[in-house]
Amino acid sequence: MAVLEVSSIAGLLTLYLDGKNVEREDLISSIGSISPAEKKSVDDLFLLVLHQYISEGDFQEELLEKVAALPQKEVKVALMKAMLGEGAEFPHAVEESISLDHLSDLEKVVSTGAFSFFFGVLTKNERALDVGCRAAELLFPFIKENGEVDVLFLHKTGSYRKDTCRVLLFILMTLYSKLTGSKQAENFLPTLDPFLGGLFQAIDVEKRLLCRLLEKIGTQMSSLAKLERGPFVSMDMIKKETAGFCFTSSQGKKVGIGSISYQGEILIPSMGPHVLPLGKSDLYGLEQPLCKNVEESASSVKMWNRVKAKDGYGDHHIHSHLLCAESQVELRTFLWSAQKEEEVAFVLFVRGSAAILEGKKYKSGGLERVFEKSDQIEIESGLKTLVLQTGTPTAVEIIPLAGQEFFWNSDFIISFPYQEKELLALEISIKHQ
Repeated sequence: MAVLEVSSIAGLLTLYLDGKNVEREDLISSIGSISPAEKKSVDDLFLLVLHQYISEGDFQEELLEKVAALPQKEVKVALMKAMLGEGAEFPHAVEESISLDHLSDLEKVVSTGAFSFFFGVLTKNERALDVGCRAAELLFPFIKENGEVDVLFLHKTGSYRKDTCRVLLFILMTLYSKLTGSKQAENFLPTLDPFLGGLFQAIDVEKRLLCRLLEKIGTQMSSLAKLERGPFVSMDMIKKETAGFCFTSSQGKKVGIGSISYQGEILIPSMGPHVLPLGKSDLYGLEQPLCKNVEESASSVKMWNRVKAKDGYGDHHIHSHLLCAESQVELRTFLWSAQKEEEVAFVLFVRGSAAILEGKKYKSGGLERVFEKSDQIEIESGLKTLVLQTGTPTAVEIIPLAGQEFFWNSDFIISFPYQEKELLALEISIKHQ
């Protein structure tokens, strides 16, 4: 057989798994055609590593060379290195993706949870196991009786692949059930079971390999101590929606107060309090579940929350009042703090190609960080501009980001430092070009 193109690897492995006439040399030649820099090639390399680990094949050296060249940016890469016996650390950035702010990308949450569990079992990494548990607990309230996830609240339902999520949910809940003894997760398994009705034979090669990996690591799970999980809070959602703007918030820890979209497009994937300095995810978000201190009306919501502090349980609290109208969102927020030595800012993670402050334009991905006093910031996004107005000149810091998987795929951090005993008023609107 000739050297295969990268796009043929899934088909090649399907033939191999089905016992067709595929030789070791065919697999080696397909490895040689992979360039780890491309996302699709990374996924194809993952298929070959999965197959190598499950079948205990004899081409580990060829795979190690390719995987060693990968930047360790996600849990899938870390899992590949762990399966090949190369020392791998669990990526810190992975923990950010397991939050209510990320449920608009359901498949990413489910796959990250499942891959984190696999990594945690293979390496006995407690942080990875915790991320897997948090992913399962995050999804419990949204799994319907038929085993599907309720996606009515999601912003990007177009990216939701039911078949893929069903298999990954089965893996996630199986691992959670076995590792924690949870009866709740176990109750989901009959409806999620991908083997029912011959589905196992119909799904693609990656899902088949993942299900076989689940079987293979069964003995390793039995050697792990049962994970003790405290009671988690059922996560009710708050949603205020008009013909234009939509504010969505769900309760939980280590999350912002919510996200804002306009006509279905997420412009602010997360916003909330951040203990300074900026850029450290463990200093962002709420410490106290949202629902315990909420007042709602048809178009507004008032929230009173404890803020994560550097010591893990600080004495900062914020009060936020948000009013959602068709043409704008009004936000009023106030900080009360007994820890005067810690500074806190209200931060918006924003998507867009450029930020405009005092007439000067700053492009996303740039290196220029700016701190000014202004009453208006504009964020260009395609044919529309997101406008943030404070009414009076207010201290603001703008930090361009890379727009990748970190910080909720945002392009800018917009930070308004809280001033003692002062109300921060912000009007959010859209200007069309």
